[in-house]
Amino acid sequence: SSTGPAGYEFGDYCDEEWVAALNEVLSDPVVDKCGDEEAIRKFLAQVAYETGYYTTVYQPADGGAGLIHMIPGNWAVNAGDMDALWPGSSYTAKAASMGKSFFQTPAYGWRSVAAWFKRTSRVIGGCGEDLFEES
Repeated sequence: SSTGPAGYEFGDYCDEEWVAALNEVLSDPVVDKCGDEEAIRKFLAQVAYETGYYTTVYQPADGGAGLIHMIPGNWAVNAGDMDALWPGSSYTAKAASMGKSFFQTPAYGWRSVAAWFKRTSRVIGGCGEDLFEES
């Protein structure tokens, strides 16, 4: 665990559990980027930027949480997109009950980023493309 400014939650997010969850998402048929080195590089570069090189998954200034710095106003949208991409897992209900911790877990964190790349980026004006295909 790392120390930093008060309010920030630091840790190590590159352990075996996080790597396994990443590989699961990249190989999932919805994402299907396991063999695309360029897409993986861009995906991981964005996450490295968003997390301070994989050290924090929470920003107290705006309450952003997770690997893509999902601000609270976008939590329900992103979880809904996860439900649309991977039906039957009740991501919306889980995100509502877990709050920021939903986005801070290996099980949901990488899927959240994938959903952002696939759909949720539409919350930014002018975006909304499948960023896996556009990047």
